[in-house]
Amino acid sequence: MQRSRTLIATLLVALFACTGCISLSGPDPAFDISIKDARAELDTVRADRLPLDRPLVISGGYLDPGTATHRVVQRFKALTTTPKLVFGTPYFSVWTFDSARRRLVELVESRFPSDDPEWTSEVDIVGISMGGLVARYAAMDNGGAHKRLRIRTLFTLGTPHRGADLAWIPSIDPKAQDMHKDSAFIALMERTAGEIDYELLPYVRLGDGVVGCENCAPEGWPVRWIPNEVLGFSHLGVQNDPRLTLEIIRRLRGEDPVSGEPSPLPEE
Repeated sequence: MQRSRTLIATLLVALFACTGCISLSGPDPAFDISIKDARAELDTVRADRLPLDRPLVISGGYLDPGTATHRVVQRFKALTTTPKLVFGTPYFSVWTFDSARRRLVELVESRFPSDDPEWTSEVDIVGISMGGLVARYAAMDNGGAHKRLRIRTLFTLGTPHRGADLAWIPSIDPKAQDMHKDSAFIALMERTAGEIDYELLPYVRLGDGVVGCENCAPEGWPVRWIPNEVLGFSHLGVQNDPRLTLEIIRRLRGEDPVSGEPSPLPEE
């Protein structure tokens, strides 16, 4: 079974890597910073690091065995004087969104236990692709069955809030099936979007052929976008984009963000 899952994961990653490599759009006037300038600004942040106000959890993406999540964790650790507040988890070894939700909640509880019988300690979340759905699911009302994730701000990067364009590919993985646009899980995400009581900030890089840019925010929510790098993998590289790293760390530091009010998605 594990060998089959690994083979499927490899094939899907290869297919996903062939999509979203080029975006011809110019910069978003509301998010106008170059990669070079973002890297320079991040050097300034590293030279003047500040403590985080609360734990920052990196919620990993689909098919990530932990490598990508670890890199993002290390990147944010280097931007703060409180690196112990930064941690994360992948979900490659869990089979369902229920298991992923449980893993995320248990991780937060193990690091920062809460006496509240209903809620975990408050955290900020960076959700990489599917990881944003896991965080939303973990924060939802569950009828008191288990603790809910208390979120202050959820940053989602290429998250399929309305399902993924490539989720039509046949898969035995329930998580992949649940990211189909017509799945009961995505219907639940859509139905409960109006109940979100934390700050939700969706982001996408143009040319995302895996999820689809228009799917990267719940219905009626704006998505902040940036053009893709030339010959860059739009979806697979979103968590490594220095423009988004700078945007997130500025917001966490209470500084003016890079982006202003989101502009409409351009036609691609």
